[in-house]
Amino acid sequence: MKFRLGILVGLFMAFLSLYPQFYFQLKRGDLYNGATFYYDFDECNYAAYIQALIDGRPRKNSIYEGGDEPQEKETFYSIQFVAAYVVAIPARFT
Repeated sequence: MKFRLGILVGLFMAFLSLYPQFYFQLKRGDLYNGATFYYDFDECNYAAYIQALIDGRPRKNSIYEGGDEPQEKETFYSIQFVAAYVVAIPARFT
């Protein structure tokens, strides 16, 4: 019983988190061109970092400076590399 309740709560939370994006797509209709709904102010920067990884730039690159050379020190986004690579690696093959 608890296992089913956990799955139900997980599905509800997934729906709750994806609802703004679905609503955005529904509201835009034919004018929807792949735009994304963002919850936080830093998601544009994180999306730029993931796009840099998809394009093959090094993990320690700076999205603010735009250079392809890896930096000596870690950046705010390069320390969060596991989640970024989970998204970036499959995207390289599409």
